[in-house]
Amino acid sequence: MTDVLSPASVADPLVRGLEAFDAVEVAARNRALAVMSALPAPGLRIATHLVEPPPGPWILFGERPDAPRLAVVALDGAPFVPEDDAALLVALDRLEPVLAAIETATGLGLEPSDISSRPPEPGLAIALDVARDADGAPNRLVLHVAADAPAAWPLPAVDLLADGAHLAVPIAGRLVLDAATAPAARVAGLRTGDVVLTAWGPTRPGDARLILAGRRLVGRFDLADRRFTVITLEESAMTAPPMDAAIQPAQADVPEASPMAPADLPVALRVMLGEASLPLSELAGLRPGSTVVLGGSAKDAVAVLLAGDHPIATGKLVAVGEAYGVLIEQLAQGA
Repeated sequence: MTDVLSPASVADPLVRGLEAFDAVEVAARNRALAVMSALPAPGLRIATHLVEPPPGPWILFGERPDAPRLAVVALDGAPFVPEDDAALLVALDRLEPVLAAIETATGLGLEPSDISSRPPEPGLAIALDVARDADGAPNRLVLHVAADAPAAWPLPAVDLLADGAHLAVPIAGRLVLDAATAPAARVAGLRTGDVVLTAWGPTRPGDARLILAGRRLVGRFDLADRRFTVITLEESAMTAPPMDAAIQPAQADVPEASPMAPADLPVALRVMLGEASLPLSELAGLRPGSTVVLGGSAKDAVAVLLAGDHPIATGKLVAVGEAYGVLIEQLAQGA
């Protein structure tokens, strides 16, 4: 059930508790996934995602505490626990084509210098599942690098004179969060000044979708740092309505009954909030675990309230206890 409050019951209608996100960290995570997903390794299928660092042992590539290191987690689909250092180095030899591809793509020098079971310094752990064909059992290795290291890795090259040059063009998409479900009659009765409560808040991420160039990204959106984390990716012909779709003011005479649905039919309410923009080349590199950060500030964002996919009002986010609500400032024409 959706709760609708009068504006008098909202003591402090301001977005609060928002923390600044680390844009450098987010860009590095996305770049790491994009680069590793496009490794120049003909004949190999490589799937990548971010993981927690495994316990090791680790093959070290350098003397610095934050130098790259690599763990071999599985061989031929089975967990790999080396009997000794020699067995680990033999396994590394099997993965030489992958290491060569990583060196080519990133510029890292992956010449082993030592083996250690010490936990790594804080950074990024990137899992690579490598198989020879679609049915082959994968080998898994985990590359651990400093958090800022991927920022220096070149993105997969895009030839602007070749077919597909549009991949370098930034594209934008809208973020839509699930809000709640309410009877159609209650939705039709919404008026300016009402507050529609949601299930998410300053410390509670919400289920969300981000549609970019025909790809429907399903994931979780953390309003504290405006970060969308991808869970699954789907191809979709859907397009989100424009942010100004609900800006047309309502007529003075609003009908008592809404033609949108029978009074007791449940209506899914969603909130469209902000925009993300990135090149198609980076969109192609998104994987489960990738993050996309929306530009701008939540304090200044226009929130569009949707009934299904139909914009019915615009407003702003307000904090009500531990939840966020949408304070309706303008109803869409005909809502």
